[in-house]
Amino acid sequence: MYFGLTTLSTVGLGDFYPVTNFERLVGSVFLFCGFIVMSLVTGILLESADKVTELFAEIEEQEQLDKFFALLKAYNKNYDLDRDL
Repeated sequence: MYFGLTTLSTVGLGDFYPVTNFERLVGSVFLFCGFIVMSLVTGILLESADKVTELFAEIEEQEQLDKFFALLKAYNKNYDLDRDL
């Protein structure tokens, strides 16, 4: 169990290692807690990236809508159209 958690948490097997079963249990708990913290941080970063992507998508949609209304205005003999229409 200890070696599996060590491998999954990408800590690797270093010079210091647990000798007794209690040390392996404590080390596994620390590795698992570190894995949870890294997962939470990664989730927060991904959520922030999604929000930024949504923001830019809204801006791009607004630009496309403005271009569409400009095209409609050109076909409407340069008369503005009501945006609520």
